[in-house]
Amino acid sequence: MMGDRESVAIVLGTRPEIIKLSSLIPLLDEICKLTVIHTGQHYDFEMDGVFFDELNLRRPDYQLKVGSLGALEQITKITLGVRKTLPSDVQLVIVQGDTNTTLGGALAASKMKIPVAHVEAGCRSFNRAMPEEVNRILVDHISSLLFAPDMDSRKHLLDEGIDRQNIFVVGDTVVDACKRMSMHVSAQDFKREFGIDSERYALATIHRAETTDCLERLRNVAASLNLVSEMIDIVLPLHPRTRKALETHRIRLGKRVHILNPIGYRNFIAALKGATMVFTDSGGVQKEAGILNVPCLILRDETEWMDMVKRGKNIIVGTKPNRVTKIVRTLLEDKTRLERMKKQPSGLKSGASKNIVNILIGKKLE
Repeated sequence: MMGDRESVAIVLGTRPEIIKLSSLIPLLDEICKLTVIHTGQHYDFEMDGVFFDELNLRRPDYQLKVGSLGALEQITKITLGVRKTLPSDVQLVIVQGDTNTTLGGALAASKMKIPVAHVEAGCRSFNRAMPEEVNRILVDHISSLLFAPDMDSRKHLLDEGIDRQNIFVVGDTVVDACKRMSMHVSAQDFKREFGIDSERYALATIHRAETTDCLERLRNVAASLNLVSEMIDIVLPLHPRTRKALETHRIRLGKRVHILNPIGYRNFIAALKGATMVFTDSGGVQKEAGILNVPCLILRDETEWMDMVKRGKNIIVGTKPNRVTKIVRTLLEDKTRLERMKKQPSGLKSGASKNIVNILIGKKLE
């Protein structure tokens, strides 16, 4: 599919995209003329730039600096910015995941009649109230190459009428990044650096708009964490969006919820390695927890990563305090069940980025 030194562009703009594309970018730099466009959807260095340093990634060729805007304004600015910066000879645009950056980059390429490759195609939560769900569906249907992480995702694409010849099951690119980083970090170092003196703790991440923009859900999540913190200390690196929502609605977290500023990938993986369990509304963290064998409790009513739930690796707990605390109490009191969750295979394998490159240069998957 690709000849020698053809022109390819990657559009990224958020922490998850940087992480998940970190193993693909160096491989593409070896085989093509690669342009990396950073939209600036995550505009704080702590939320963004530090990840390039920690993942040993070269700096982007262009930075659009779209900043913090409403979804429609952000997607519009991204689309126009990508259109202006794409090289005239570019022959393929690669996007990842389900963000406004993903959609804006894909729309720009599509309107310029440039083929789009979607990494992490076919993931579905089947909740179209989530902006991420709408983004991923739209991008899948304007993409020419769809790199699905698993067979469930492939089935979703086929069910939506996408040509099977354009779908490739390659695995998940986050696996390589997570495994590589986990080899170089220590939970004890994390605890020392951030002054966490608890013998055991749960890690929590909260950032999705469906949580922060819905007052009832936000209050339920905060109440759940406060109740859980009576059983086990919680470490919470607080996303700027979540901090603002909590402050706006004057929602307080308990003394045993240890609030941190946003942390880099190195410290996050170190924190995750040492956690007894993790609470999250993030899709990426569900997989990182599975890779590191940390029981994951999903603070949502559905997930696009149902395979991990079916395997018994993760549990959808929702946001209602009574349900969340009941499940946590059971896990803490029944160590056998907790250990069983840890030992369940995640089904996540390394090598997705190499598989993508092999496809792009015309080789078949092994």
